[in-house]
Amino acid sequence: MKFLAGLAVAASLASSAASAAVASAPVYILSKSASTSTSSSDSTAPSVPRQIVRQILLQRLAATEASSFFDTLPRDYDADAALGLIERFGGDASSLFEGADVLARHPEMLVVVEGVTDKHVAAIEGALSASPAFTVADPPNQAANAKLFVDELAAGGIVAHKEVALAEALAPSAWINGVFVGLYDVKREPSVVDEIVKALPEIVALAAAGDADVTVVLMPEGSRATKTNVWAKVHKSTKSEHSKIKHQPTAAAIELRTDESVFIEGSDTEFDSETTFAKASSDNSNNNAGFKPVAAAAGRIPACFQSFNSCSTQTNSCSGHGKCVDKFAVNSGGFASQKGGSCFVCHCYSTLNRPEDAEGGLSTTQWAGNMCQKIDVSVPFWLITGFTVAIVGAVAFAIGLLFSVGEEKLPGVIGAGVSRSK
Repeated sequence: MKFLAGLAVAASLASSAASAAVASAPVYILSKSASTSTSSSDSTAPSVPRQIVRQILLQRLAATEASSFFDTLPRDYDADAALGLIERFGGDASSLFEGADVLARHPEMLVVVEGVTDKHVAAIEGALSASPAFTVADPPNQAANAKLFVDELAAGGIVAHKEVALAEALAPSAWINGVFVGLYDVKREPSVVDEIVKALPEIVALAAAGDADVTVVLMPEGSRATKTNVWAKVHKSTKSEHSKIKHQPTAAAIELRTDESVFIEGSDTEFDSETTFAKASSDNSNNNAGFKPVAAAAGRIPACFQSFNSCSTQTNSCSGHGKCVDKFAVNSGGFASQKGGSCFVCHCYSTLNRPEDAEGGLSTTQWAGNMCQKIDVSVPFWLITGFTVAIVGAVAFAIGLLFSVGEEKLPGVIGAGVSRSK
C-alpha cells in the first residue's frame, strides 16, 4: 500500500509539474490603434511560439537583433503565418523618408512580470478590463528573460529597469529614446502585483490618449522550471533538409526567379516579356506623379541584413516599393544555401501610374536603390543616349560621305571636255 501511495504522489507531482511547465504566458497590448489593441470582447487569443513573440517585442521596441528570423522559427512552422502575426501585433515601423517630427520614435512601454500565478493574472486582467492579445505558447525560463530583456536590448541601446516603480515611470517624455522596459519579479517583490494594479488605470489612460503604446507580458511561475533558456535559437540545416527544400521551392521563390509572368496588381491583364514589370503597389498607384524623393535619415544602410525583420524595419518595408528577400536562401525564406548565413536585401517592384486602357496608354515607374527609394531612370537614359549616339553617327557618316565624294578626281573623259582650246 505504501508503494502504491508513493506512486500516486509521484504521479500527481509529475502531472502538476508538467502542467506548470506548459502554462502559457498572456500578453496584453494597449494601443490607441484598433488593429493592435486588446479589448474585453476579443475572442480566444492565439497561441504564438516564443520565437515569434521575440520578434514581435523587438519590433515594437524598434530594437535590432543579430540572428536570422527564418532560421529561428520552429520546425515545420509556416513562414507566412509568422509574418502575419508579426505584422498584426508588431506595430507600425516608422518611415525613413519623412520629416524629423515623424522620425521621432513613438513612445513604447514594455512591462514584464515574472512568477505570476492565476490569481495574479486575474487581478491584472481585471484592472486592464481586457483580454490577452495573444499568449506565449512555450514561455522560457528566467535566464532566457534576462538574455532577451537585459542583454539583447542593451545591445540595441535600451535599458531594462528592475528597481524603478511602475507608478514613477508614467511620463513618456522622461523615457530614454521614448522607450521604457520594466522587468519585475513577484518572487523577489511579492507586492509588485498590487503596485502594478494600482498603476494600471493611469497606464490605460496613457495608451487610450495615444501618448504611448503599452505591452504587458505575464510570465507564469511554472516557466522557472523549464529547461528552455533562450527565446530563439538558430537551427542548423542538414543536407536532407536542403535537398527537400531544393526540390520543393515555395511560391515566393518562383515569383522571384520568374520575371516573365507577372501581373499588375488590380488588373486582370497579363503582359508578355516585352512589357513585363513586377507587381505594382496599389497604395502608390494613384500618387506617383507627385512623388518627390526625400532625404533618408542619417545613418548608413547596410548592404546585407541578417534577418527579414531588421530589413523591413530599417528600410520601412523597402519604402513600400518592394519587399525584403534572402538572396542566399534556397527557397526565399528557408535555409540559407551558404554557410555565411542569411543576407536580406530589397527586391524592388514597379508601380502603375496609368493603366493600359486609360488615355495616354500604359505608364509605370520602376524603383531602384538599396531601399527602393529612387526612381530608376536607367532605361529612359540609355534609350535617349542610344538614340542620340545613333543620330550623331548617321549625320557624321553622311557628311563624311559627301566630303569623300567631293575629293575624288574627275574621270578623264569629263576632264577632256572641259580642257582649254589651243
